[in-house]
Amino acid sequence: MSESTTHKLNPSPTELKQAWIITLTSGLFFFYEFIQLTMFNTLTPHLMRDFGISAGETGLISSYYFLAEITLLFIAGIVIDRVSTRKLILFFMSLCVSSTILFAMSTSIAVATFCRFLEGLGAAFCFMCSLKLAADWLPPQKVALASGLLVTMAMMGGVVSQTPLEMLIEYLGSWRQAMYVNACMGTIFIVLIATVVKDKNEFTRPEKIDFKYERSLIVMALRNPLNWLAGLYTCLINIPIFIFGALFGILFLTQIHHLSTPEAATVSSMVFWGTVFGSPFYGWLSDLIGLRRMPMIFGALLSIANIIAIIFWPDPSYMTLITLFFSLGFVTSCQIITYPLVTESNPHKITGTSLGIASTLIMSGGAIFQPLFGMLLEKHWDGKAVDGVSIYSASDYHLALMIFPIIFIISVMASLLIKETYCQHCEHDT
Repeated sequence: MSESTTHKLNPSPTELKQAWIITLTSGLFFFYEFIQLTMFNTLTPHLMRDFGISAGETGLISSYYFLAEITLLFIAGIVIDRVSTRKLILFFMSLCVSSTILFAMSTSIAVATFCRFLEGLGAAFCFMCSLKLAADWLPPQKVALASGLLVTMAMMGGVVSQTPLEMLIEYLGSWRQAMYVNACMGTIFIVLIATVVKDKNEFTRPEKIDFKYERSLIVMALRNPLNWLAGLYTCLINIPIFIFGALFGILFLTQIHHLSTPEAATVSSMVFWGTVFGSPFYGWLSDLIGLRRMPMIFGALLSIANIIAIIFWPDPSYMTLITLFFSLGFVTSCQIITYPLVTESNPHKITGTSLGIASTLIMSGGAIFQPLFGMLLEKHWDGKAVDGVSIYSASDYHLALMIFPIIFIISVMASLLIKETYCQHCEHDT
């Protein structure tokens, strides 16, 4: 074992503190991007009125965030292994803030959709950059906890995009003004990241790129079945976030359970609060027992029971809905284990590439299931609308919600096929 490796495994308290500060400050990018990802849940009624669009059209606009992210995710994994992580964060967060300002100014669906696409480009890098910094700076036994804390930061972004954003819109009287405040917050984060975050190693441009070698690394990552299984598992487990937390949660709760908009926003935000507590719990539990696969299987099974309760619970009370949505976020937090699982199952030199493969599959869930959910809502819709907002019946929602038990069952099957790493990193290169 080299001296540098030993040094990383046993850092001094000062070095460990610096590693945590750098890792968590970089997580502000993930926090901010998650606000952008999930804010359509709050904005949906406002956008329907402003642009005169239905649930299907709103889902399509929102999905362009995921389409953009998918476009760059695999490339992002390759780039992260070869380019300054700090510079990548600063560039793409600046792009996200700029596109948020343009989104606030948009007066057409085309421009709004284009802005959504630009925001998604930055999202391709947010989590992987932070995870790469965590893997570079922190000891291996802290990486699962770090991934849980980073996801917790992102989920707090989801919380901010619900009730607080709705209150801000009501206070300012316009969703566009709220987006300007959003952009100001992002600018502050850019300054903080530029001040605190730095790379573990200096990056220099190679004089000559060995394309044959680079291609062999990509093939190595593509040939590892665990990268695909982990990506599929997390993609499916994440669907409640993409549907309830990011787009249709408030609409569902106001129209079917007759909650007020602030109440619906609070219940919808419980998915994120559940993930806030669940992510570090699963990371801690997985590290404690030295297993990755078992908590993933257990979490997926609990997710099936939880979503069935949400769909079929007869006339749930407000507190029951809060409990069900919180527990849904908590049990589906098992998805955070797949990130250390992927890093452990691949050589260090293809960490970013492997995460890129898994993340591409993960985010494809938003691109596929947000428009699909909207289309299922409209399949038997009678065309009813009030004040510019489409009104859907209980049977419309019931049909759309039935995709959840199906995808959770598939996630259980995927987790059963995953090979256990026992929290040990794979050092082989073949």
